[in-house]
Amino acid sequence: MLGLQMIDQTEFDKASGSTIHLDLTPEDETHYVAPWFVDYVKEWFLSNPRFGETPQDRYDLLFEGGLRIVTTVDLRLQRAAERAIGYVLTEPGDPYGALTAIDPRTGYVRAMVGGRDYWNPNDDFARINLATGGVTGRQAGSAFKPFALVAALEHGIPRTQPLNGSTAHILLQDGTYWDPHNAEGGGYGTISLESATGQLGQRRVREPALGDRRRGPVRGRLGARRGRRADGDPVLSPHHRAERPARCRAGGRPGRQRGEHARDGVGVRHARAISAVTCSRHP
Repeated sequence: MLGLQMIDQTEFDKASGSTIHLDLTPEDETHYVAPWFVDYVKEWFLSNPRFGETPQDRYDLLFEGGLRIVTTVDLRLQRAAERAIGYVLTEPGDPYGALTAIDPRTGYVRAMVGGRDYWNPNDDFARINLATGGVTGRQAGSAFKPFALVAALEHGIPRTQPLNGSTAHILLQDGTYWDPHNAEGGGYGTISLESATGQLGQRRVREPALGDRRRGPVRGRLGARRGRRADGDPVLSPHHRAERPARCRAGGRPGRQRGEHARDGVGVRHARAISAVTCSRHP
């Protein structure tokens, strides 16, 4: 710590002359704030080859000291996000909720809640981060409707434009078909863009007039990755795998990520949970 200039010589001398006591508090009893966000940052670091050639190299660098990692989380907003999830989904049988708050001006991830009660040892799903897609990805559902709506308006399609809201049967690139459906089932016949946005699942605005080539740029500009689950449903993850690698140099200045900021008040290409990484140790 003295070498990292985290303490001065007086503090170092005092600590060096103190008796060391062993703390055997079990690791799983040590709670810390924003646990899903912390997991997300660790996963990003450990999967980033810029921090080491092998997973073990990256693990050693992360956990053996010498790093200063500046994150983007805002603990005030983090507490508000956790309260927001807890106030809505209050019963044990309720579905798991997730929330990510991103500053559109910078792309900074300010808060992340990945599920329910991260520290519950009796919940097998407590530490699965649903905010980043969990293991298999999250079905987009109505969360995809804003992308279709923005694309439509940008291409001059009025909100009164009639759309085909009947049951769809869509041919995929692998030759199979995808039959999207609402939770309620059934179709809606002809419906306006405005009504489709407010009432229907994302498939209702997935018409030729709003083809993927038009929605794609909007989706990318707002930072959502493209993908499909094994069942064919589109996956929506606003920031998964979107981190720009921070530069990490031994003994050097903090490495800054170079994600694109919002232009003209519209969207951010890359969400970012790390703003800087400083390495003071030498290889």
